[in-house]
Amino acid sequence: MCWYSAEHSKVLQAEAGQRIVTRRMHGSTNWLVRESDATTLQPCAVCLLDGTDVLLRPSEDEQTRLKLPPEPKAVFRMLTRPKRDVLVFADGREIAIDGLPTGMILDVLGVPGSEKLSSVLETHGSNTATITQDPADETEAEPVLGRLRRFFMTSSVL
Repeated sequence: MCWYSAEHSKVLQAEAGQRIVTRRMHGSTNWLVRESDATTLQPCAVCLLDGTDVLLRPSEDEQTRLKLPPEPKAVFRMLTRPKRDVLVFADGREIAIDGLPTGMILDVLGVPGSEKLSSVLETHGSNTATITQDPADETEAEPVLGRLRRFFMTSSVL
């Protein structure tokens, strides 16, 4: 969970397939909120579990300013020293959630411990692995972490 949800109670847990957006709150920190809450007066924070995979949807300007590759994927991490929430990219670079521009859109690709994967992972491209699960074949299904590992190992991001 993110540090905000570790210390407060009114939060939502992120789910695979959910679209969230950064929103500046209390003048100094970024919250992740539902896209539908981006302009409401009192949005509810959406917190990510440590290890959650996300796909950033930056504008061209944000992509250039943050030096992000096309369709940048990252893993959410809760760092303890100092206590902060960051996104870790395939090249090892970290960007703090507070360092993201207000209004940045993120798609939640997968949540640790959850078998539900975002439909973004089911794209059919030449450089992208297809990760699907046939509900009728649940007894022989590959574990979600194995599918994610296979997806990221065959992805063009690395």
